[in-house]
Amino acid sequence: MVQKLSEFLGTSFTSNPVDSAGIVTIIGATNVLLDSGTTGNYIKSLTAGNGFNFPAAAHALSGTLTVDSSFILTVTGTQTITNKTINLSNNTLQGSLAQFSAAVSGDNLVGETAGQTLTNKTLTAPTITEPTITGPGSITSISTFGLRDATTTIYDTRIRSNNPGDSDDILTADRTLTLTIGDNDRTFKMLGNVTFGNAFTTNDSYAITLDATGTTTLTLPATGTLISKDDSGNATNIFNNFTITGTMTGDVNRSASTSVVPGIYGSATLLPIINIDSSGFVDSVGTTTMDAAKLDGQLPSHYRIDVYDASGTLLN
Repeated sequence: MVQKLSEFLGTSFTSNPVDSAGIVTIIGATNVLLDSGTTGNYIKSLTAGNGFNFPAAAHALSGTLTVDSSFILTVTGTQTITNKTINLSNNTLQGSLAQFSAAVSGDNLVGETAGQTLTNKTLTAPTITEPTITGPGSITSISTFGLRDATTTIYDTRIRSNNPGDSDDILTADRTLTLTIGDNDRTFKMLGNVTFGNAFTTNDSYAITLDATGTTTLTLPATGTLISKDDSGNATNIFNNFTITGTMTGDVNRSASTSVVPGIYGSATLLPIINIDSSGFVDSVGTTTMDAAKLDGQLPSHYRIDVYDASGTLLN
């Protein structure tokens, strides 16, 4: 663009002497002061680009160059930037957990020491110290569950599932052990191994105490009632219609029952005969039938035996 010198300098002189060929020749070969006290190079023109604003040209202008914050970041300006990458190796981002969480869309950040509730998380091989786990919920697929002992506080009581036995013991699906303790605190104490081969049920009205004096094996009948003895070891008034197979030892006390119901008891058909000599010694021992004893007069006069048939009819 061609511009007259008079217009460029903004002088009040007439254009003829200033714009004459002689003056232009001098200007082209001579350093001319642009203004009082001004030396050096000058900028002929400035063109504003994106983010920069220039004032309009004027003689002896003390202009201010400004920037547009919609294009250029400033130190104190509040601005939103897009499509930027910040290298955290050379830069530091500062802010609170709440501020960073607010900046995350659709979720919250997890703090190392913050008290927060986490959902839908999977922990792989974690170390959790003194946790408080509040249900409802379930813990599955763990091999050993340890309960810290309340008295010996440095050891655990560990619960483990193991079914290594025959085909009846091997698991074919997940199984559940259900504890029903009623509305009371309970104590379960074992000082030895316990094995149940089938269901075990007791009457819930009374407590049961089994006091073994040695290694004991007890075979129970399919049905019936066990009898008990008192503190003296006696079983009194508890037998009715029973059969003893084998040998019965000890004394039978019939003091509470003075009569015997007539009937046939046992299968013996002979009576013992003990012959005593004149010196009072046993001479011989033998047996005889009831009828023969009666006929032979072998029964003493003061000894009586009543014999009944199956219907209870007295035979003698």
